[in-house]
Amino acid sequence: HEASDSLKHIQGIFPINTEVLELFKVVADSHEVAQFLQTIEDQGADRFTELYELITHYLQHEEYDEEVLNQLPTGRNHLKPFLDKVCTFSELIENICDLGLPQNESFDALKTINKNVVLVEQWFSKAQSDTLDSVVQDLNQVISTGEFCISQHGRKGVLILQFQSHRGEKSIKWSEEEIN
Repeated sequence: HEASDSLKHIQGIFPINTEVLELFKVVADSHEVAQFLQTIEDQGADRFTELYELITHYLQHEEYDEEVLNQLPTGRNHLKPFLDKVCTFSELIENICDLGLPQNESFDALKTINKNVVLVEQWFSKAQSDTLDSVVQDLNQVISTGEFCISQHGRKGVLILQFQSHRGEKSIKWSEEEIN
């Protein structure tokens, strides 16, 4: 009975519903995921989105746990209010309420990520290192062959860089061919 009275008192101060309370419970079990996402968020506001898009692209032609990958944006969204290091409790509650949590939200996305945090960390780690590695590989490809191939969604384009010594002419050509 005391707990019920305390909850009613808190709900009188803050607009807390059962979904908000359930989110607190799930977030309490998400310490590892929150830490991981905080390191990504510390790299810049758009860094998560950039890496997520890279991961999605890399995994297109591989066997992977699609359910985990698809749950990442929603799980991150649920944790985002808790990643703000300088907000007050009132601001935290306001930010959670701004999420517009649907009634009976079960937070399956966050629970799925919690169970697969090691896999998620591996994906992001690979995406971060591959970004740097691929730049070097792409540059070496251009230097050695003068060509750089770009393909996307069944289409292929080839950027051919033809160059001569510093005294000669330089030209760039673009060609595109359909892949069936």
